[in-house]
Amino acid sequence: MGLFNDRTFSFKKNSHTMLREKGDIQMYNHHIRQPIFTQLEPQRLQQILYQTIIDKTESVELYTRLLNQSPNEFVFRLLENIRFREANSLSQIRDLYTQNYGNITEFTITPILFSDFEEGILLAIEKETRLLDDARNFLSLADENQPGYEFIQSVILLDIEDLVSLGIIYSSI
Repeated sequence: MGLFNDRTFSFKKNSHTMLREKGDIQMYNHHIRQPIFTQLEPQRLQQILYQTIIDKTESVELYTRLLNQSPNEFVFRLLENIRFREANSLSQIRDLYTQNYGNITEFTITPILFSDFEEGILLAIEKETRLLDDARNFLSLADENQPGYEFIQSVILLDIEDLVSLGIIYSSI
């Protein structure tokens, strides 16, 4: 399936259901509509979304600490963009979780420790790679006709963009 939608999907936005028609661009939109998940087992989807919330929260915290150690303005701006995308993605996933399952159970994160900036970037690359792999595994559980499938594809594109930015940062230090 490419960037263009060849079916009609239902998306939930502000308590209204919207239909996206044939030919609409569905991916790489920073204002992604919230999908209504209907085909994955609710309990499994809830577990996946909850773990994703924890992982994305850890990522935002890691990028905040890396920002404070940025060696130059160029790296600072790249990290700032990555953190923004992660925080935006986290917000959308939190909203999706609460709309479908209610309140999010409280959790604590363990900060990812690193001794210097370079090690922090390598750990960020490792974490983003794992998150990307988790999203791909999620897609393997889902049916491509399921609303939400394209939402996860868009998250994957953002994670790939983050990995590219992290690679640029690593090559510049």
